[in-house]
Amino acid sequence: MPKCRDCDLDTDESFGRWVLMSSDSNTPEWYFVCISCVRNWRLRSLKRQGQPEHEAHRIVEEEYPAVYSKK
Repeated sequence: MPKCRDCDLDTDESFGRWVLMSSDSNTPEWYFVCISCVRNWRLRSLKRQGQPEHEAHRIVEEEYPAVYSKK
């Protein structure tokens, strides 16, 4: 299982995204980010773009629906 680059969560690949990011040496590297961190990134981005809080949450939920495990 990959480990999230942001929160160090070990999770299945189906609950995250692989993203290509520039490293310190300006060499692109692949990083795994869990879906929770992807949602947080997107939410911060929308708020920076001036979206109202409720609209930003609606967009994030539409683009990256929350995943709830069944026990």
